[in-house]
Amino acid sequence: MMSLKQLSFLKNLENMSKCNFFLKENKATKVAQLKKLSLVNSQMEKYKLYMFFAFKAFAYVATTVVIVIVFTSQFPKLRNLHNFTNNSTAVYVGYGQSNSDCTAEKSETLFSHNNMQYYYGNVYEMLEPMLTAQSTGGCVWPYLGELILKNNKYDAVVFATYGRGGYPIEWLTNGTAAYFRFLKNLKNMIQLFGKVDGILFHQGESNNNLNDVASAEKYKSEFRMLLFNLLDEGIDTPVYISRVSVCNSPSDTELLRVQSELAEEFSNARYGPNTDLLASVYRTSDKCHFSRLGKMKVAEMWYEYLFP
Repeated sequence: MMSLKQLSFLKNLENMSKCNFFLKENKATKVAQLKKLSLVNSQMEKYKLYMFFAFKAFAYVATTVVIVIVFTSQFPKLRNLHNFTNNSTAVYVGYGQSNSDCTAEKSETLFSHNNMQYYYGNVYEMLEPMLTAQSTGGCVWPYLGELILKNNKYDAVVFATYGRGGYPIEWLTNGTAAYFRFLKNLKNMIQLFGKVDGILFHQGESNNNLNDVASAEKYKSEFRMLLFNLLDEGIDTPVYISRVSVCNSPSDTELLRVQSELAEEFSNARYGPNTDLLASVYRTSDKCHFSRLGKMKVAEMWYEYLFP
């Protein structure tokens, strides 16, 4: 027979075995639970990632739709081109630097139905800024169009502008990107409308050299090249040369002199307005570009030279 001590030892051994079994069973259960929890967490992370990308995609699509709606609502309406390819429609092209572009103060103006703009082979209703403009402000040309229509000079008028801000004359003549852009569109418009009634040239601010005679003569030489190049291309459209040199600077009288001489010397050149005369309320705070009042005044000045 076993002694009490032996029986007690066996009992303890049995209890330890049961304890180890329960510990192992509990550990296995916990491992299984952790694996299950890890799987759930992994699925949640995947779901969160999916929802994140779904939201990003939705936001992108929604933003694109809003941009398209806003853009198309502001884009000028297309007009029937064939209604305006006749002699009752005036066609003009602006060229030069920023004041020939849309850098004036912008206005919320509703322009006449037959006051239009050219853009990539089509005509559209007139809005500021114009579609061919580099800048996003107000423009002189729509207001000139209003005067032409108001005074019954033509039944319709079409404008385009290819000015480049800050460009001196040597960057606007043959061999430059600005000139080839201007020339290409000028040719397209002549082919489309059968004519262009005038090239309205407004430039000189970047060639203001404070009455330096040599600089003024160089300007004249560069401008001659522009006029000769147009004639060589078979384009006899008159170029109306504005007298201009002021951009937060004194007027360059030597530059104005050669601009006037060019208008007198060349068969395809005409006088344009002297906008150096405009200061104060006609300019914005930069003393260079035109205010709302200024762009309307410049339009009146252009009208007087086009229809003396």
